[in-house]
Amino acid sequence: MTREDRRSLALHRAIADHLEAHPTETLHQARRNLTGMRARNPHAADLFTEWGDILTRPVEAIVTAMLDPGQRARDLRKVTPFAGVLEPQERTRVYREFARRDAAARSARLRRSTCERSHRRTLRRTTRATRPNFISSRAGCAIVMSRYHDLMTRQTTVRLPEELADDAEAVARINGTSVNALIVDALTAEIERVRRDEDFTNRAKQLLERDKELLKRLAQ
Repeated sequence: MTREDRRSLALHRAIADHLEAHPTETLHQARRNLTGMRARNPHAADLFTEWGDILTRPVEAIVTAMLDPGQRARDLRKVTPFAGVLEPQERTRVYREFARRDAAARSARLRRSTCERSHRRTLRRTTRATRPNFISSRAGCAIVMSRYHDLMTRQTTVRLPEELADDAEAVARINGTSVNALIVDALTAEIERVRRDEDFTNRAKQLLERDKELLKRLAQ
C-alpha cells in the first residue's frame, strides 16, 4: 500500500466515524456527489456503479467496504463520493495525525534497520570467547540475548512492541544504563520474585513430579 493509499484509508476511517454518527445526512451528500461525478467522469463508470451499489447497503456494510485494505477498495477510495463530508479543519487534523504517525513509523523502520545492521557487524567482529553474555540492539529492534556454556551457544530473541521499546530506551537513558542492562535487571528481579513465591515453587515441584512419573512409565 502506497503512502497515498494509507493516507486515503486514514481519511476514510474518519469519514466512517462521521457516517456512523450521522448516517442520513452523510449518505444523502454521498449520493448527491455520486450523481455529479458520474456526469463529469464517464471513464470511471464501473467504479461509480460499484459505489452506487455500496451506498444502498446498511451503514455497517458501507463502512466495511470503505475500509477494506484490498486493491479494489483502494481504487474506489480514489473516486470517493464522500468528498466534503468532513469539515476542512477535521480533514486537516486527520492529515496531520497521519503525517505524524507515518513519520514515526518511518523513523522506527530506519532505527530497526540501522540497529540490525549494527548488531550483525558486532556479531561478525566478536568471537565466541569474547562475546558478552547478552547482546542487545537498540530499542525497537529484536533484542538478541546469547548465553555461552562450554562453548555451546544459546540465543533468545525478544521482540518488543514499538511503544514498549521506546519506553525501555527512555528509562534506560534516565537511569544512565543500557536497554540490555534494563532487560537483564528486570529478568533477574522477576526470577528472584518467583523463587520466593511459595505457590510458584509448589507448582514447580508438582510439575517435576509429573515429569518423573511420565519418564518412569516411558522407561518401562
